[in-house]
Amino acid sequence: KIARRFMNNSSLKETLQKTGDINGQIGVSYAKVGRKARQERKSKMDTTKRLVGLMKPYKWRIAMAMLLQLVVIASRMIAPLIQKSIVNDVIPHQDLDRLLPLCGGLMALVLMRAVCTYRRGLTLEKVSQNVVYDLRTGLYRHMQELPYQFYDKHRIGEIMSRMTGDIEGIRNLIAGGLVSVFDNLLNFVGALIFLTFLSWQLMLALLISAPILAYTAWQFRKRIHPAFVNIREQNAVLNTRTTENLAGMRVVKAFAREPYEFEQFEKDNRKLLKLNLKATWIWSDFVPLMELLSGLCYPVMLIAGAVLIFYNKMDIGTLVAVNGY
Repeated sequence: KIARRFMNNSSLKETLQKTGDINGQIGVSYAKVGRKARQERKSKMDTTKRLVGLMKPYKWRIAMAMLLQLVVIASRMIAPLIQKSIVNDVIPHQDLDRLLPLCGGLMALVLMRAVCTYRRGLTLEKVSQNVVYDLRTGLYRHMQELPYQFYDKHRIGEIMSRMTGDIEGIRNLIAGGLVSVFDNLLNFVGALIFLTFLSWQLMLALLISAPILAYTAWQFRKRIHPAFVNIREQNAVLNTRTTENLAGMRVVKAFAREPYEFEQFEKDNRKLLKLNLKATWIWSDFVPLMELLSGLCYPVMLIAGAVLIFYNKMDIGTLVAVNGY
């Protein structure tokens, strides 16, 4: 009887039905989120493949630039070892005969680093300009072959923003982004290897803040990337409104629509300002924190190095060399 009474209860049926509908909506929402994430990953992979295809004709120049950067990294790794030799072997024994060759080696490394950096920057800049030229030419040729419906659905200002701002971002990526990733990765790996051979205790002490720094950098990237995407999108909207108003200025004046257009422009411009300020706040929240975590490595190195020197487990030259990494 109790079971029959509950089954005949209309409010209970409605509650169960609503619960099922809510669960169904949650399932659909999760499916949409997963599908959107897969589409975004696929879009990023397609964009990367296209970018690699554009750089393929200049692969030997890029390889030469990376080889030059490898020479720069190697010079950075060798210089602290020379400094260690000067502190441990030359200064205590006042060996001037070894001092001049070692200092000359340091000067040669600095000169070689400057020449390789100059050639690497020049090579990658040429490659980036050529890639952008090919991309811009191909886009313009493709735009001439598009149907009229494309220009009915897409505004001219948005197309202009893609043809200028986004292409300039690709040029900056090729000229500076690639070498930055390559340089930071090899510097980190090389420094870990040399620090392990010099003093593994000091290396472990310096790595204490590494997980916190990595997590902070990941959170920074997670927040700053959408902020910059929104800025680019809003910049495209503002460029669209400006282009359309300038092209149709006679129509605007003929119908006395200046106050309305000014109000709309002011609204879009204010939104762009807010987005830029939001990105600035994100930058100001995370970058000083990452610099603080990086700066803590120096006092940690001095404290740990002093303790190791006190217990005769490390010499002063090794501490100087570690400071170079």
